Amino acid sequence: MGTYCTTAHLNARLPFTTFDTTTEPSTTEIDYWIDEGEALVIGALQAGGNAGSYATTPAILQIRSWVMDYVEGMTRRAYAQSSADGSTDDGEEPLRRFHNRLDWILANPSLAGAMLGAGAGASAATHVHAYAQNNSDDLTADDLGPVFKVGDLRGNF
Repeated sequence: MGTYCTTAHLNARLPFTTFDTTTEPSTTEIDYWIDEGEALVIGALQAGGNAGSYATTPAILQIRSWVMDYVEGMTRRAYAQSSADGSTDDGEEPLRRFHNRLDWILANPSLAGAMLGAGAGASAATHVHAYAQNNSDDLTADDLGPVFKVGDLRGNF
């Protein structure tokens, strides 16, 4: 069972549907997708230096909205697969929205933290990102220093 979402929130997004242990997808699968979606969002927030738990109502509602995109997409995809309709792309739009949100959180950690923290971004989220500090190829600042060359200056005055 998720911290920010329940199957009841999915029912609100997909009216006229019911879920239980015998439906496809089942409530067990939906609970797994809720946990998975929450872990992805919290992981992205933590990767940006933000706290991993948000207890204010605005933060809960925002995280719920983001996670429910993932859960709705996975549910719609499961419906499409259970109907043996291989040509449908149902569920792809909410999943695309979810993954775009993760990319946005990773690209804007201070702003994401401020949104969820009622305007107070985590101090760890305000650090400077630079290639020399955040690279994976073992280059240092010395490797990336400026290179000054003196050209032929004759006749250029």
